[in-house]
Amino acid sequence: MFENGLHLFENKDIIIYKMNGTRRKKMFGLYFGKYLVDKNVITQKECDNVIEKQKNARVKLGLLAVETKLMTQAQADEVNTLQTLMDKRFGDIAVSKGYLTDDQVGQLLKKQGDAYLQFVQTITEEGLLDMSDLNKYLEEFKQDNGYSDEEMEDLKSSDLDKVVPLFTKKAQGMTKDYLSLMVRNLNRFIDTEIRMEELYIKDEISIDKAACQSMFGDHELFVGFVGEQAGLVHIGSQFAKEEFTEVDEDVLDSICEFINTINGLFASSLSENEIDMDMHPPMMAMDAKVIRSDELFVLPVFLSGKKVELVLALDKKVIVE
Repeated sequence: MFENGLHLFENKDIIIYKMNGTRRKKMFGLYFGKYLVDKNVITQKECDNVIEKQKNARVKLGLLAVETKLMTQAQADEVNTLQTLMDKRFGDIAVSKGYLTDDQVGQLLKKQGDAYLQFVQTITEEGLLDMSDLNKYLEEFKQDNGYSDEEMEDLKSSDLDKVVPLFTKKAQGMTKDYLSLMVRNLNRFIDTEIRMEELYIKDEISIDKAACQSMFGDHELFVGFVGEQAGLVHIGSQFAKEEFTEVDEDVLDSICEFINTINGLFASSLSENEIDMDMHPPMMAMDAKVIRSDELFVLPVFLSGKKVELVLALDKKVIVE
């Protein structure tokens, strides 16, 4: 599967990590925030501040009630005004006015961690946009990206199983399944601030350094990470739990371990469908120039703003030199 210029490393045992705690998702804000920055509506500093502040935001019941169409904006404004006159919670006042039932209040309370609404609430509270302008830019964002109503809801959900397909439409079958698995685990092990750009297909990409691995058996699969130094250092540092400053053998070895872990999970899941695949030892390319194949799937990924590219080839000969 591999040819030319690669330095082999011994295979690592597959380790399945258990994550403690819940990581807050901010995915919609990363996409829509970048759109607003690119449109010069807000600055990058303002965008970063909103995304940071939304981590601890609890969505107000009024915003939730309006968003879910249980109340009108006028009704929510009325209840908010009444709150300034009496020491009562929004839900209690809304129930007393007949706008909500107790059950509806209970359901809304469960949604206070909604990532999309956290972003909306924070950006309006920061005075960067009012709801009218926000809705205008949301519609433009939808139109400019060609999203359907359903796809917009998928992006708002920050559910990776729904978001990844929006950016990997050119991939099918096992390729798409692998990309979804890898992105989920980048989010799980490396960085929750993950943003993708649209998958593209090439027969050759220029590289400097790479960490990669091939799988063999009923299918052949090549997987590699290439990209900017900051992105590779970020993955290596996060997975090794060490602070690296440049792309060296330690960084690439850590990324190789990460790829090996994910490929082990992938092989295990395939075996449940009676598809047998095993892994060659992970490999690193220290001074490579190109990766070539008849069909390379390349997914640009940004982790806390640092870019890497995930390169994948299925049942194709791959040359790294």
